[in-house]
Amino acid sequence: MNKVSLKDNRKIKKYILKVKKNDIELNPLILKLYHNNTDDDIYITTYFFDKNNELRYDTKEKINDNYDEKTFMLTPTLLLQSSELLKIYDVKDINEFIKFNLENNYFSFINRILNCWIRENFNDLKKNNNILISIYYKIFNKFFTNININKKLFEKECNIFFYKWFKNKNSEIFNINLCNDLEKYLSNKYES
Repeated sequence: MNKVSLKDNRKIKKYILKVKKNDIELNPLILKLYHNNTDDDIYITTYFFDKNNELRYDTKEKINDNYDEKTFMLTPTLLLQSSELLKIYDVKDINEFIKFNLENNYFSFINRILNCWIRENFNDLKKNNNILISIYYKIFNKFFTNININKKLFEKECNIFFYKWFKNKNSEIFNINLCNDLEKYLSNKYES
């Protein structure tokens, strides 16, 4: 009987798929067919942002070798819309969601759902974002203990920051992350 030796860490071979013009190939990362109807060969097995900050996976240039397939395989891109993610987690009232999840979940989860909610309510929040002040005060008290700021000062700084932030952003931006932007703003303003 042959013995099989299994190792706990397997090397994943770099796979950069070149699609010749007028050819069709299956993208092994997203499992969709890609038809190259351009006059050039196209590479299709990585993601990048183009000059318009659009997420793309096809390019005429050879892709560099620093793409991490292991990471993608562990946490593949879902490409869900914000509204779909809110429905999956049954978020009807953001205050209830925060109250229920603040003690029981990780910051990244809460922040992801909150950013989806902000995207979906962007126009209303642009006009009136007072609800966000109390939400972020709770989040900062729980997760950002390195920033020492009292409640009144926090409210004042949030009013200023939210006004500027909503004025300079729109709901179509790919990566909305109000909490991280606020944390950078407050960290630069106040010593830890």
